[in-house]
Amino acid sequence: MHSRTQSGANTTPQGRQTTPALQRKGERVEDQFRLLFQAELMNSTQSVDTIAKKLGMTSRNLQRIIYGQQKLTAANLVEIGDALSIDKARATVAVERFQDYRMYYDAALTIAVNLIKPVVEMINHHATTSLEPLHPKAAAELANRVGETVIMNQVQLCARREKLDNSKHD
Repeated sequence: MHSRTQSGANTTPQGRQTTPALQRKGERVEDQFRLLFQAELMNSTQSVDTIAKKLGMTSRNLQRIIYGQQKLTAANLVEIGDALSIDKARATVAVERFQDYRMYYDAALTIAVNLIKPVVEMINHHATTSLEPLHPKAAAELANRVGETVIMNQVQLCARREKLDNSKHD
C-alpha cells in the first residue's frame, strides 16, 4: 500500500485519508455528528469540564470522543447530544438526509422538522381511510404548496413586525 493520498481526499477525525466515495456511510455520519458536536461545543456557554461531568466522564475522554481519537458509540451520540442540547430530529435529518451537519442551523430545516409531529398527528387524527405513500409528483406538489405557505407566512410576519416597529418610532 502506498502513502500517497488520492486527489480530492478528505481526512477523517481519526486522521485517515479517504474520498467521500470510499468512505463508508457510517463513517460519514459519525464524522458529521462529530463536527456538529464540535460546533455546538464551541458555541456553548458551558465549559468542556461541565459537559463532561454531566456525562460522568473526564473532559479528556469527552474531547477524545468528539475529536475522533475514540469511537463514537450510539450511547455517546445520544448522551453528548443531550448534554449539548442538540435537537435529535433536526440533527438526524441534517446528517442523514443532507449529509451536512451545517444544515442543522438552517432555519428552513428547523421549520420543516417542527412541522413533522403536528402534521403526522393531524393526518392520523383526521384520516378517514387507509393511507398510502404519495406518488413522487404528488409529494413534490404538496411540498411546493407547503413551502409557499411557509414563505407567505414569513413575509406576513415580517410585514407585521415592520409595521409595529414603525408605529413605535412615530
